[in-house]
Amino acid sequence: MTKPESSFPGFIGNLLASAPLGAVVIDLNGLLIWANALAMTFLGDSIEIGGIMLASKDWPHFRDLVLAQKPFYYLLGEQGFMFSPMTSELSQDQDWLLLWMIPSAAMTIDFVEMQTDLIRHRKLANLGQMMTEMAHEMNNPLASISMDCQLAGMSLKKLKKQIPDEHSASEPLRETVDKVDKEIHKIIQSTAKAAHLCQEILAYSKPNQMILRPYQVNRMVKQILNQLKQQSIFHQMTLCLEPLKTSSMILCDPLKIEQILYNLLKNAHEATQGKGTVWIREQVEPPFVLLEVEDNGPGIPAEILDKIFSPFLTTKPRTGNGLGLSISQQIIREHGGSFSVYNKPDSGACFQIRLPQAAPLKDSL
Repeated sequence: MTKPESSFPGFIGNLLASAPLGAVVIDLNGLLIWANALAMTFLGDSIEIGGIMLASKDWPHFRDLVLAQKPFYYLLGEQGFMFSPMTSELSQDQDWLLLWMIPSAAMTIDFVEMQTDLIRHRKLANLGQMMTEMAHEMNNPLASISMDCQLAGMSLKKLKKQIPDEHSASEPLRETVDKVDKEIHKIIQSTAKAAHLCQEILAYSKPNQMILRPYQVNRMVKQILNQLKQQSIFHQMTLCLEPLKTSSMILCDPLKIEQILYNLLKNAHEATQGKGTVWIREQVEPPFVLLEVEDNGPGIPAEILDKIFSPFLTTKPRTGNGLGLSISQQIIREHGGSFSVYNKPDSGACFQIRLPQAAPLKDSL
């Protein structure tokens, strides 16, 4: 047998002997034939040079892994170790194998959990691809259902006009027509909601095409507030703008950021049942500008606060689909910014948007 000590003279031998990881050499039968000082400390009195390193019943499987340059986990006594092959290839006159020996207690990476996460992410990626394809394919049948229902509703209205008013016997028929008309209207509403969900799934899966340019925060927020004040549902709300004396500039796609701010204000309206107060603030935190949208509603339930940006998580099961905040976060990240939320100590939620600061321009919009 070729001795490993003679194969690692000088610098290489010293490197292995003083390495911060355990280094062991085993023969092709699983016997320990060399180990550095740290590896011997790990092994203690359980194994001596010349002793069986790995149980004979387990060794053939692990030997194949070593020869294939794949790390493996093994339990020695009460402690587990990750063994990682160091030998790049096995020559004809070499009948020993060199391995790193890392105690699992000292490892910062859980390989089992990492593999589990990798499998889970692959499944999610496949599921996401399937959902995107399904959303694309569902658009046509949903449009067809909606069109057919609208035509059926029009036919019912014509039928109702033909029912004589003076005959009492016609009343059950009229009631039946009204009932069918209501059900058709429900189908149209549900179909529209499903179509909207399909569109948001497709928007979530596709990269956003953005046109970035410097834009004045104060001007953007005032435009949104003016639009909201014209809507009757916001008439009982108090909308407070707290801008800087000199409005800051952000580098953004104005249409996308305006839509995100509008959606946050609409969410605040729903959270306060249309009668609360919403504060919009801006603050310069170079190289970012911070935008805050805060309301005095009940806040976000603690059990979902840290998952509020996850796809399909919604606090509005009847009207929401759980993609709005997730898409908004994706858009803001593509701007080079960040999107977060926290609950106020007293009441209400505060959404924070950080966007890259832009240099002021005289003619900026």
